[in-house]
Amino acid sequence: PEVAKYGTAAILKFLRGLRQGILESQMDLSRLHLENVPLSACRITSVTSLNLDDNCLERVPNKLGRLVNLTLLAISRNKLTSVPKLLSCWPCLQTLHMQGNSISVLPPAIGQVTTLTELWMDRNQVSE
Repeated sequence: PEVAKYGTAAILKFLRGLRQGILESQMDLSRLHLENVPLSACRITSVTSLNLDDNCLERVPNKLGRLVNLTLLAISRNKLTSVPKLLSCWPCLQTLHMQGNSISVLPPAIGQVTTLTELWMDRNQVSE
């Protein structure tokens, strides 16, 4: 994956994140300079917690919709300009962290995610 260009430490952190996703259902892929989410991460469908904080994601890829057991998605401090359109793919989603992106609009669909109990959106450009 693209983390290879950041050296051995990044590769090991990525592999530890995948292993953690398999063994503990919690995957930490934060601070890996990811511009896209590797397909290998989206194949571990038992993941309930995914941390993609502090990467370079401009959008949440459709392949993340495979992670139907997500209860927590952390995608803070990336380059996102919109809320993921995949919200309906995550019927168990309770916590969504999206601080420090460039999001300006909250879509009406976010109010239809009845399982969502925590939405962290500070340090964006959402206007009332």
